[in-house]
Amino acid sequence: MVCDSCGAEIADPEAGCLVCGGASDGDASDGDASRVGPAAGLSAPAAGAAFPPPAMSGRAADATEIIISAPDPIELDQELFAPTPALPPPTDIGRAGPVTIATHDADATTVTPMSGVGSSAVGVAGVGAVATTTLDRSGEQPPATTTAPVSRPNTTVFDGHADVAEHPPERAPFKIRLVFIFGFFGAIAAALIPASEIVDIRTTRPVDGITIGAVELDDIATNLAVAAYVGVGVMVLGGLIACWGFRWAAGLAGGAGLAVVGWAALVIGLVEARIEVAEEVTRTSAVGFTLEVTRDLGYWLIVAVAAVGTIVFVFSLRLSRTGGRPGFNPWIGAIGAVSALVVAAGPLLPVNGASFGDNFWITNDGNLPIAFFLGRLGQVALLGIFGAIGFLLVRWYGVGFAAGTVCVATWMWFSSLAELGDAPIGIAWRNPGATDTTPHAVTTVGMVLILVMLLAAVIIAAVQHRRVYHR
Repeated sequence: MVCDSCGAEIADPEAGCLVCGGASDGDASDGDASRVGPAAGLSAPAAGAAFPPPAMSGRAADATEIIISAPDPIELDQELFAPTPALPPPTDIGRAGPVTIATHDADATTVTPMSGVGSSAVGVAGVGAVATTTLDRSGEQPPATTTAPVSRPNTTVFDGHADVAEHPPERAPFKIRLVFIFGFFGAIAAALIPASEIVDIRTTRPVDGITIGAVELDDIATNLAVAAYVGVGVMVLGGLIACWGFRWAAGLAGGAGLAVVGWAALVIGLVEARIEVAEEVTRTSAVGFTLEVTRDLGYWLIVAVAAVGTIVFVFSLRLSRTGGRPGFNPWIGAIGAVSALVVAAGPLLPVNGASFGDNFWITNDGNLPIAFFLGRLGQVALLGIFGAIGFLLVRWYGVGFAAGTVCVATWMWFSSLAELGDAPIGIAWRNPGATDTTPHAVTTVGMVLILVMLLAAVIIAAVQHRRVYHR
C-alpha cells in the first residue's frame, strides 16, 4: 500500500504515511505514484529550491498535482570502495616444511594442508573471514643471522699492489738516426784505407835510414786494419740498433766512435814518426839529396774516419738518458771504472830503465815528433777517461758506451798478446823502453777486469729489467 500524496509505502494503514502524513485509499496499491495531487496549501517548489519537508499533521483538503521524479540510483565506484586485498605473505627463501592453513567462517571450518610453502603468514581473503596459519617447523634450526656489509660510497680500496707489474716504457718506432748514417759513411772510408797509400816518401838517391816508397797500413802494423774494421763495425751495428730506440746501442756506437778516434790518432802518430825519421836523416846526412814526402789518400781517409767517429759520439748523446729503465749495481760501475783506468795506465809504465817522462817527449828510440806522443796519449786517454765515465753512468747507455770504448783496444791487446800476424802492436804501440810490443802485465790485468765487469753489468742489468717488467 502506498501513500496517495507522496507515493511512499505505508506499512500500517491506520497510522498513515510517515513521510507526508497522508493516508492511502487503497487505490494506489500498485505502487505507481508518478502523478499524485499535492496537499492543500502547498505549491510546487521553484526550480533548484530545496524540497520542503513534508508536514506530519495530516492530509490537506485541497491538493494540486505534483510530479516527482525518482532520483537516479547511486552507483558506487567499485575500485574506490573495493575491499583492500590481502598483502602477499613474505617468503623464507630456502626454507621448506609443512604449512597448515585454516580458514574459518560462520558456517564451516576448512583445513587445507599445504606442503613446500615457505610462507609464515596468510592474508585475509574475503569479508568476514578470518584466516590463521599454523607452521610446523619442529626440529628446524633458527635462521642464521647475517649482517649486510656497510656501503661506503666514493671509497676505493685497492690491495693488489703485489700483483701489479710495470710495463717497460714504449719504444719509438724505427727511425733512421744520424749515428747510423755517419757510422755507415765511416765504415766505407775505413774499408778503403787498407787498399790506399797513406804516405809516399821519395829521395833523389838511396839513403841509409830512409825507407823509400809508399807506406800502407800493413807496413805500420799488421793488426791495425782489423782494428779499424772492429771499430767501425761496432759503430755501424750500434747505430743500426739505435734506430729502434735502444739506448745501450747508441752508447755502443758512441763509444766505438771514440775508439776509432783513438785508433786514428795512434796511426797518424806512427805515420808522422816515419816522416820525422826521414826528415831527421835528411838534415844530418853529409850527402846531398832531395826528400819528397806525400801524404796520400789513405792518410786523409784516416782523418775522415776520426772525424766521423767524433760526430757519431756527439749524436749518440741524444739517447744518453735513462729512458725510465733501472741501472745496474753501482759497485759494478766503480770496479769497471777503475779497470778502465788500469788498462789505460798499463802502456805508460816504463821498462828497461826508461823514465816515465819518455811518454811525453823522448824515448830510447830517439827524438820523435809531437804528433806521435799526442796520438799515443790520445788513445790511452780516450780509453781510460771515457771508459770510466761509461761505467760510472750506471745506466744502459753507459754499459754500451764502455763496451764500445774498449772494442778496438781489446783487439789490439789480444792480437799483440797472442802475436797474431808478422808485426802486431799493442795499445799505444808499446811501453817506453820496451824492445817489443807485448802488452804489460798491468795492461792484461786491467783488460781482463774490464771485460769481466762489462759482462757482470750486462747480466745484472738484464736480471733487474726482467724482475721489474716481467714478474
